[in-house]
Formats: sequence, structure tokens, C-alpha cells
Amino acid sequence: MESLALKYRWTIERLEALSAPRSVRSMWLAAARATPLLCQFTADACGRPVYAGPIEATAAGNVLLQAMARGKLGSLAEARAVVARSFPVLPTSLEIVRLGRGGRRFNPLVGT
Repeated sequence: MESLALKYRWTIERLEALSAPRSVRSMWLAAARATPLLCQFTADACGRPVYAGPIEATAAGNVLLQAMARGKLGSLAEARAVVARSFPVLPTSLEIVRLGRGGRRFNPLVGT
């Protein structure tokens, strides 16, 4: 899991090199509620808050899009409000960046 968190950081660094620095303010991991340790590793590695979405995110999105198509929900904002009421978001605290130095060993492995 640490290597996945470091890969997230590696990817964010590449994206920010192409855009404004610190343009990625937080991260959302769908279905990450099942792996809180991955959320914490990611927050530590990236230095950003991580929010864990519901395990049922794909199914919920499918149902909401169908509801929008049938006119039961009028907008994407309404669909997001349904999600917000139905699935609490679990934030991950930012702790000491334990994985900060891991990038020195990780980056050469991914070709940087």
C-alpha cells in the first residue's frame, strides 16, 4: 500500500509540473473506506487531506444517472446532494509525513 500512496504522490507531482503548483488540494479515493490504512498512507505521502468515498460509489452513481435520465433528479447538483445525505465522507487526518523520504527510493523505480 505504501508504494501505491507514493505513486499517487508521483502522479500529483507530474500533474503539478504541468499546471499550477499545489493545484491538487485534496484527494478523493472511492471505496477507500474499506482500506483506511491506504487513506492514511496517501495523506502522509501527498501531504494533503484524503476523503474516503463509499464502497457502493459505482452502484450509487449508476442509480443516480438513471434517476437523472428519467427526470427524477433535475441536475448534477441534486445528485450530489443525494450522495452527501446518503453516504458520509470520512476524512483522513494529516499526520507526520512518514512516507516523505520513501520517494527517494521509489522515484527511480518508476523512471524519474
